[in-house]
This record gives sequence, structure tokens and C-alpha cells, in this order.
Amino acid sequence: VTAPFVCACSQERGDGLGLPPRSDVGEQVVLGVGSPDCEGLARVRGTGGYGFLDLQGEYVVEPQYDKAGDFHDGLAPVGDFKRSEVGMRWGYVDRHGKRVIDLQYAEAREFSEGLAAVKTQDGDWQFIDTDGQPVLDVDPRWHGVDADNPNLHHPLGNFHDGWLRIVDERGGSNFVNRDGH
Repeated sequence: VTAPFVCACSQERGDGLGLPPRSDVGEQVVLGVGSPDCEGLARVRGTGGYGFLDLQGEYVVEPQYDKAGDFHDGLAPVGDFKRSEVGMRWGYVDRHGKRVIDLQYAEAREFSEGLAAVKTQDGDWQFIDTDGQPVLDVDPRWHGVDADNPNLHHPLGNFHDGWLRIVDERGGSNFVNRDGH
């Protein structure tokens, strides 16, 4: 199944065309193509769920997941109810559609600088690397800061230039490196 489109995240095409962040394409809805860093893959919602199309409109990940995020650092978070007995489970697929980190997390964020925040089944947050190995346990008192709106706090942000900006329980801003210092 193919659906021709021009991904707005593709600067090398040079034609200036692109789809809005959400656009109908045949039987599917293309999502996330407005992101400048979507790595040339468009997240789509088809009749079978979420998947990803390349710049030629070919599926690299067939629509099969209940939820999906965008690609960063070569991986995208995908979530599925169907393969779980206790609710949504999240894992990661690579640019070829191979599931490289099993569906095992209660929540999963997109990668940034080789790290992604995940929520374990026990409710604890941690950062994992692109191999799925835990790198940093998150102190439950930390909150992230939205890069686009510094007044908006959420469970965790992303690493930038090796640092994670957090807000502590008193509302003070701090920075933590990959080692938690």
C-alpha cells in the first residue's frame, strides 16, 4: 500500500511542499509530518492502527500499533493494547520496522541525545539508552520543563547538550546530567 505525499520534514526535496501536521491521505491520516526532525518518516494512522511511511509513500512500519510517537535518534515509541493483558504497553521500533525494545513500559517518550524517559510497570520513571538499558533513575521529586513553554511542567523533559532541566518540589530550576548529578 502506498500513499504519495511530500514530508514537510524533508528539507532535501527543496520544493517547499508538505502536508499540514494532520492530513487525510486515502484511507489513512498522516500525522507528525510538520516536525523538522522526524527523520524523513511520517507517522500515519491507517485502518490497522499507527505506522510509518517513508518519503516515497512506502510503509516502513505497517499500521499495527494503537499509539506511536515520532522518530528521534533512529527509534520511535509505539504502544499496543492488543498484545497486553493489563493495559497499554510501550516499546520502540527502528527505521526498518523492527521492534528493538520490547513492549514493556507503561509510558514511553521519544529519544533525545540517545536517551528516552520511560515509566516502568511499577510506576517509576527512568531514562534508557537506545539498547533499552537503564541509564538514569528519576527522582520522584523531579518535574520536566516544556522547551516551548517554560511555565508548563510535566513529568520529564528531554536532554539538551547533555543536560536535563528539572523543576524541584519547591519550583526551583535545576539541571541534571546523564549521571544524575
